[in-house]
This record gives sequence, C-alpha cells and structure tokens, in this order.
Amino acid sequence: MSYVFRLATANELIKPTTLLRSIGQPSNVQPHQFMLRDGFEVELNAPALQRLVVFAGIPLQRLRRCLPLPAFTGAADDHGTPRLAMVGAVSQTRSHCTLCTARLPGTPPIKVYLQYAPVICRRHRRWLGIPTAPGQFDLGNTPEIITANRRRDRLLRSQEHQHWTDIRLQAAEGVTLNWLRMFHLLSHRRLAERWKQRSARIANATGREPPERLVVLPETVVLAEIFCDPDWRRQIATASRYGHIRFYLHVAHRLGLPAGFATHVHVSGDPLRNWVDQHRAAQRRATYTAAWHRPNPATANTR
Repeated sequence: MSYVFRLATANELIKPTTLLRSIGQPSNVQPHQFMLRDGFEVELNAPALQRLVVFAGIPLQRLRRCLPLPAFTGAADDHGTPRLAMVGAVSQTRSHCTLCTARLPGTPPIKVYLQYAPVICRRHRRWLGIPTAPGQFDLGNTPEIITANRRRDRLLRSQEHQHWTDIRLQAAEGVTLNWLRMFHLLSHRRLAERWKQRSARIANATGREPPERLVVLPETVVLAEIFCDPDWRRQIATASRYGHIRFYLHVAHRLGLPAGFATHVHVSGDPLRNWVDQHRAAQRRATYTAAWHRPNPATANTR
C-alpha cells in the first residue's frame, strides 16, 4: 500500500486511490465504501500485478525482491481481470526506519512486512520494533545488540529448517527473560547489573525504557546457538543429570559468568535447567516412539 502511495505521489496524482483502481478492480469493497482503511493492505491477482509492473517501470523479478508481499503468491487469476482486495495486515506490518524515510522527499509513511524486513536498521543503528514490543530505539551505545542480531540472522540461515531454529530462539528468550526477573538472586546479580546498564544506555539515547527482549538479545542469541548445537543436544539427552554440570559450565563461560552460576543452575529449579529437563523428556519420548514402531524382524519374516 505505501509503495502505491509513493508511486502516486511521484506521478503527481492527487488521490492514490486513482492509481489503485487503475491497477485492479476492488473485489471486496463496495462503491459506497472507503478503499483506504487503517491496518489493511492490498492483495493483487496476477493481471493486477502485471499492471503494477507497467506503472512502476520495474521488471517483475526485481519488483518481487523489493516488495516481497504475500499477495504475490496464491492470488487467483480471475479469468484475466485485474483485481485487488483489501486484507487485514496490522499484525504483520510495522513502520520503516524513521530516519530512512526522512531522507525521502515528502517523508512518506512506509510500511514493511515483519516477515521480510530486518528488525534493525544497520545504517542508522535503530531497533525498529515488533508488534509485542513497538517503538524505535537508538542502539548507537549498544553495539553488542547489533552484533547479536547479525549472529541471529546467520544462525537462522545456517539451519535447513528455520522454523525449528526459531523455536530454539524462542526457548532461549524465555530463559533469559526469566533470568531478568530473578535479579534478586545472588547468582544472577552479575547478569542483572549488565542488563540494567544496557537498558540505561538505550534509554539515555532514546528517551524511554526499551523492551525487555531487546535488552537480553545478546544473551538470548548465545543461548540459542548452544541450544542448536547438535553435540550439546546429544550430550544433554544421553548424560545423567549429574553429568550436566559441563553443559552449565559451558553456558556460563559463553555468557562471561563465573563458575558459581553453573553450580546454582545445576542444583536449583533454574529456567535453564527446566529447559534441559524438557529437552531430555522430548528425546526420551522420541526414542520410545521410534522403538515402539520399529518392526520385529521375526514377525516380518513370517508374513
């Protein structure tokens, strides 16, 4: 939608709906209804997409890279009639970097899809926000967050199944957020102080408190990298509970924490130990399920 608006402005059209109706006939908007609604995006069928290619003067493949909209796939051809539909997308989009848009003539509002757009603007070092943590934050004083986000992207690219990796990232974030709320424990005091100082640096640069998940992002990515490591996953699943101290010591070392932190995790109901127990239980279930469904050679030969 925002791209069509900018295209209409560049062609000196007073009403962007003029260009919208030229691209395709609205299929779910009555003549007496408003086409433009907050939180809605435009879905194009194939003929309407071809019209957008002509109006933009950009080849289709390049347009797909610049505008990776879900509407570009799966829309019906509708017998060659260019059509468009208004679809709700408020939970899937956010505003683009305000400093980037300020460089454009007229400072046009630009909406991007969360699934395709990076969450950090590396040019201006800004966190651009997500639906559960909106708002843009200056990260100029916290380069470790920018580095962590780059490592997070690399981790997602390195795995064949990104959904599997994303689940491990969510698990790691759950652990770090729980640690953040355990600031009163002596064993977590060093982490709590680190996060307090990081939050203060972001707040001083932006003027408001940052979301918790942004503050703990560097530690979240470190944990996620460990959670995705096949060697550690195998060792946790096969070793006895008393043999997990090596894993906790490795986590403490990667996080820059003393060995006492690993000892506390090992003997308490810490969120990290809870994740280890859940991982072991899941591996046992998978092993038992595979053994249960494995065919008996003696039985198979009698058939």
